[in-house]
Amino acid sequence: MNIYFDNAATTKASAEVLEAFVSVAENNYANAASLHMPGLEAERQIKIAKHSIGTVLGSSGDDITFTSGGTESNNLAILGTALSGTRRRIITTKTEHPSVLEPIETLKIKGAEIIYTPIDEHGVIDLEAFRQNLSVPAFVSISHVSSETGTIQPIEEIGRIISQTCQKTIFHSDGVQAFGKIKVSPQKCNIHLYSVSAHKIHGLKSIGALYVKRGVHVNPILFGGGQQKNLRPGTENNQLAASFQTATTTATNSLNANYQHALGLKKLIWEGISKSIPDAFLNGQPIETASPYILNISFLGIRGEVLLHALEDAGIFVSTGSACSSKEAESKTLTAMGLGQARAASAIRLSFSKHNTQHEAQHFITILRDIVPKLRLFAKG
Repeated sequence: MNIYFDNAATTKASAEVLEAFVSVAENNYANAASLHMPGLEAERQIKIAKHSIGTVLGSSGDDITFTSGGTESNNLAILGTALSGTRRRIITTKTEHPSVLEPIETLKIKGAEIIYTPIDEHGVIDLEAFRQNLSVPAFVSISHVSSETGTIQPIEEIGRIISQTCQKTIFHSDGVQAFGKIKVSPQKCNIHLYSVSAHKIHGLKSIGALYVKRGVHVNPILFGGGQQKNLRPGTENNQLAASFQTATTTATNSLNANYQHALGLKKLIWEGISKSIPDAFLNGQPIETASPYILNISFLGIRGEVLLHALEDAGIFVSTGSACSSKEAESKTLTAMGLGQARAASAIRLSFSKHNTQHEAQHFITILRDIVPKLRLFAKG
């Protein structure tokens, strides 16, 4: 029995998504930039897909730019906008995804002043400290949902503070772990740029999107044929666009049911662990407050990577954090939250999808109760 609890890294593509991709690839494969009828049909398919994704975000298809995924969306938002105009200050947190932190770091050489807003032990930003840092127009990049702990940032309040304090500030949010899983309206939250990805919601890899609020200027970071209003050139992939549309529609149609399903699994697993395994600590917000799709737990006395491989031997697949930083010795996110090296080095992340079952959750708890004491005994030598 194999159990896949690494859905924050990627999800299994749904049958509907695969069907949509194959159908378009076989029947509507023309280049959307071509002027003949098949090309116009391909262009129409892309517009329909953008409209579908835009509708979920409470906007129009004109606000959506397709990219190769969340990483490109984050890079485009940051590198294309952060230092435009008079903005030279960038405000973020140390718990952001590497595709946010690394482009921000590269902007230091262009004169950027980088401020890391303090966070509490749950990973939630200090709103008053954030407000004080908005004394000049800035570029803000704060994720909606943490990919490691599932912590949900108060993005609506962040947007309100920006609106009240410094309206020339641009607000970007990495919504990759939120889109299709929890409701969001960038316009309501005063978000100017919002990054999303398909393969976290049973879509295919290599396609994502960036929401750009009307009136916000983003400079391209790629150059070529001028597609997508010159913002993201390159031959548009209508097959992937159609599959992303299908994944988005499927996810949003069952958003509430999927949410409750994931919450039930998360509660079941944490209750089983907290009642039977000592020195196990929940990292991030309380169960009812955080995203139900992500559960981060430290088992003191065991390195997270060791536990990961022991679970793998039992047919259970988890992670030690974000897949993009999985080779680090310990979680920088948990360290930034002030939880200490012991908890940061002993953490594993479980992440759920609609395909996981309560039977899998119960089996995981049973296996864990057996493995953890043995590994701790072995670690003590």
